[in-house]
Amino acid sequence: MKFRKTIYFFVIAYVLCFLQCYLSMHAYAKELSAICLNCIFYTEILMTSLLIIFIFPVAWLLNMFKLSIKIRYVISSISFFMLSYLVNISIFDSRVASWSSYSHKDVLISVFFLAYPYLSVSVLLFWLATKKLNLLQLRAK
Repeated sequence: MKFRKTIYFFVIAYVLCFLQCYLSMHAYAKELSAICLNCIFYTEILMTSLLIIFIFPVAWLLNMFKLSIKIRYVISSISFFMLSYLVNISIFDSRVASWSSYSHKDVLISVFFLAYPYLSVSVLLFWLATKKLNLLQLRAK
């Protein structure tokens, strides 16, 4: 990927991850964070959303292997979904589950039902944006 496309790819992924996490977890904005007692909700989401940077190795590997473009979009969208879900789990765990008796299974289920509508829309927007801007193409056309 070219440098400009790489920057676009990261900005789109980061903004969508931040927005979907904010929208799905805004009910817990007033709760204390177990990770950082002084952190405000927005700062914690901004920092935790940086986990989305791990989508770069996926994009790099997809370009390294000569896969079809449709498979690249599917794999990158699934990676975006998993990383965004991980960000939601982290926020929920630090704001809610750490202060109560949630099991690991309960955390996964609760986060899934809280975040599912926002995750679905953000994955769709991610897929459309990467497709529209040709961000996973090997060469610029």
